[in-house]
Amino acid sequence: MAFSTLMTGFIYPVVVGWCWGGGWLGDNGGAGFHDFAGVGIVHMVGGVAGFCGALVIGPRHGKERRAEDRKDVKETTEYLELKGQQVAKQEFEDWVQGMSEDHNFE
Repeated sequence: MAFSTLMTGFIYPVVVGWCWGGGWLGDNGGAGFHDFAGVGIVHMVGGVAGFCGALVIGPRHGKERRAEDRKDVKETTEYLELKGQQVAKQEFEDWVQGMSEDHNFE
C-alpha cells in the first residue's frame, strides 16, 4: 500500500512532468524526447518499478531444497513462442498505425 501511494502520488507525476506538458525532456522546448501516445513513460516507469521491487524482494530461496529437484520447465515449444511473438508484433503495428492516422469524426 505504501509503494502504491508513493508510486502514484510522487514518482509517476514527477517523471510524467519531465516529459509531458513542456517538461525539460519534452519535445516542446526540452531535450526533444517525443513520447508517442504516452507508451514510453508508462512502460519505463512500470519496468523500473518492477525491477526495483524484484531487487528489494530478492530471489525465491528454498523453493527447491535439493539440486536434483530443480528442473527446466518445458511447457511450450519454439513454434508457439514464434507464433506469440508474431501476434504481438502484428497487434502492436496495427495499434501504432491506428494511433497515427488522422481521424476526423465530424
